[in-house]
Amino acid sequence: MFAFEKKNQGSSTIMGKKLGEPLMKIVCITPVWNEIEYIGYKHNWCKNNGIDHYVINNESTDGTREWLVKNKVKFHDLDTGGSFHLGIIHKEILKTAKKIKPDWLIFLGCDLFAQTSDTLRNEITKARGNTIYFPTYIVFNSGETPGNPFHTYYYVKQYINLPLIVKWHPKITLSGDAFTHPYPKVVTGNGILINYGMTKPKKEREETLARRKKAWEKGLRWNYGKHYIKAQKKDWIWSKDKLTDIRNIHPELITNLQKQVC
Repeated sequence: MFAFEKKNQGSSTIMGKKLGEPLMKIVCITPVWNEIEYIGYKHNWCKNNGIDHYVINNESTDGTREWLVKNKVKFHDLDTGGSFHLGIIHKEILKTAKKIKPDWLIFLGCDLFAQTSDTLRNEITKARGNTIYFPTYIVFNSGETPGNPFHTYYYVKQYINLPLIVKWHPKITLSGDAFTHPYPKVVTGNGILINYGMTKPKKEREETLARRKKAWEKGLRWNYGKHYIKAQKKDWIWSKDKLTDIRNIHPELITNLQKQVC
């Protein structure tokens, strides 16, 4: 049983549900490779949003797997032969979801957060569709002194909207980091997606690119990850002049994120 299937008998409502009503099983599946810096933040965020957390450990060697064991997070291991192969990872996510059979499925990497002003569970509970997407922002390293990512990096560019939250159906597909429901009814959520991947240190980014190159050699389409090549040419640092401070756009959401990852 996942943690948030349990009912709290001490209150009249739980995350928008009245006592006696079964809580929806909302599961976030997170594939990870060497995410020791972020895994604790992501797990806290899931708990604080009323979301069950399941991890697919993709060959971590930095203590991430040991952290999952110590903190009793549900996970299994996935071997991709040293590659960052989205095709294999996407298939594994759907295979795992078919075993879990959630009411709603969320796919978020360890450094990607779907942030609302309330909790994500409540946002999903109110949804009138079966696929939710948010305006998406990429956070960049713009020369800051490294520190807690949520209190250090604020400069962003808006990206394409990604549908990464979907009401479960066995015929759902996942490609290019986007779900497709067989009977789609897409709605825009009241929040944002915010991705901290490009704030990670140069060494980690170079290793990630090397793993992606191995995936290309194994047949993954080159356009999956070409942004890493462009970022490498910038030496993984961007100019603030071409970015926007997210605190000037969504101050409440950023404050809430900072609270929920703790």
